[in-house]
Amino acid sequence: MATLLTGERFGAGLIVDGRLLRGPRGGAGEMRFLDAFTDDKSLPEEGSTDGFGALARKWARSGINSFEGRTTLRDIPEEQIKAEDVFQAAREGDPLGKDIIARLGARLAKIAVVLSSLLDIERVVIAGGISRAVDPVLEHARSLLPSDTGAPLPELVASTLGAEAVVQGAVESALARIRQEPSAFLPRAAAG
Repeated sequence: MATLLTGERFGAGLIVDGRLLRGPRGGAGEMRFLDAFTDDKSLPEEGSTDGFGALARKWARSGINSFEGRTTLRDIPEEQIKAEDVFQAAREGDPLGKDIIARLGARLAKIAVVLSSLLDIERVVIAGGISRAVDPVLEHARSLLPSDTGAPLPELVASTLGAEAVVQGAVESALARIRQEPSAFLPRAAAG
């Protein structure tokens, strides 16, 4: 399983054979490989490690002036557009909002294929503050996953923990360690 924490930044927690991968330097799950996804060098943010929330906001702010069709996102002052506004606009059929959702979905589909190919993961979970609004992105990404590879592709789902995913994970990790080694947490006798 891979949990993609996405909002402002983008990172992953990778669980293989029931164990969290950390790597010898603690870098497992860093998403630096996204730089390789950039086909169009005029769009450098396409390969950045910005999260879905940051990208939706950036793409909307930069797109409202160049977008040729009608978009309700122009009704919001450019500097005040938030990711939630983009997701809401897309749900209401706004063409710019839908375009941004499609770009995020394509990005997620590529990431899912890479993670599945490298780690044979069964599920990609989108976590973080954006997870409660990410269903349209998931739907588009699912439609782009290749069905003719012969290899099983991961299930794409949204976390139900929202922005609290990291805190919940930290608490669960601490409790698991206490259960495994309760005596390691007993107070030490004072030297006397």
